[in-house]
Amino acid sequence: MSSKTINVKVSECIKSIGEDLIARADDIARDLRNVTSININSKISYDEIINYDITKNYYTEALIDNNVKEKENGSNKGYI
Repeated sequence: MSSKTINVKVSECIKSIGEDLIARADDIARDLRNVTSININSKISYDEIINYDITKNYYTEALIDNNVKEKENGSNKGYI
């Protein structure tokens, strides 16, 4: 059994998520047109990352406008 305390293990999980965010920052920040916000969620147990997710949220109006333009061009890809 590891001699690390719970605090140290959780701290390591948080640092790991931070390192991943830094490594992926350019990719996450790419193509932000019509993005209203970016959510970063994680669930950490005592010693492991259970879930970690990055979600871009878009203007609904932009999605609808994009769908209308695609229908006019005949290339609807199944958006709203």
